[in-house]
Amino acid sequence: MLGLATDRAEPYRPSTADPALHATAAFAGALTAAGLHVEGRPSRAAAPPDAAELATVASAPIGDVLAIALDDSDNDLTETLARWGCHQAGAPTTFAGCAAWVRDQLTAAGIDVRGVRLTDTSGLSGGSQVPVTALAAAMAHGASGTNPSLSGVLARLPVAGLTGTLDERFLAAAASRGVGLVRAKTGTLTGVSALAGSVVDADGRMLTFAIVADRVPGTVPARLALDRLAATLAACGCR
Repeated sequence: MLGLATDRAEPYRPSTADPALHATAAFAGALTAAGLHVEGRPSRAAAPPDAAELATVASAPIGDVLAIALDDSDNDLTETLARWGCHQAGAPTTFAGCAAWVRDQLTAAGIDVRGVRLTDTSGLSGGSQVPVTALAAAMAHGASGTNPSLSGVLARLPVAGLTGTLDERFLAAAASRGVGLVRAKTGTLTGVSALAGSVVDADGRMLTFAIVADRVPGTVPARLALDRLAATLAACGCR
């Protein structure tokens, strides 16, 4: 994969349609700005087998890139990471191929995928459905420590009131108990709001949860309700 970090999609500003070509053009522009002469325009071509390697650059580790996707709820980056995973595994890098690959990974992790229907791996396309039981199972597996990959995902989720998509949530008085104690991934589409992750309760125990509200009349009230539910878990315990 080749692309610029600055090309990530943002609200009301989609990412470039050709990340690799855009990155190459930016490189050529940087060479020109540095006083080097660049002939022609960037285009695709197969490198000759005896081509000399002039320099290399590597992205951040995949785990760190995934952390950014989770923190910002970046659907485009999530789809890109899934395509990379499919390619590395030798699976078809199509929407259907990657969706099937994700289901296979969940099954291999011991998660019941009955009822899981995916039309893409970004979570944006219509037709995708994930039962709350599957979300809850993924969170529980991550907290158990039996699956290092899922444990790593859980550890990188946004923290209530502090980071990512939760940095401005859990600030209402009724949900403030969850600040710093809830780690969760948000999910918001028209009429649907979700929250899944972990929370440390009053006895110091880690609890996992998955909450999905559909047919909600508005995003803000739904988010407040989900925050209150997670904060209530933080207050649970014998003390």
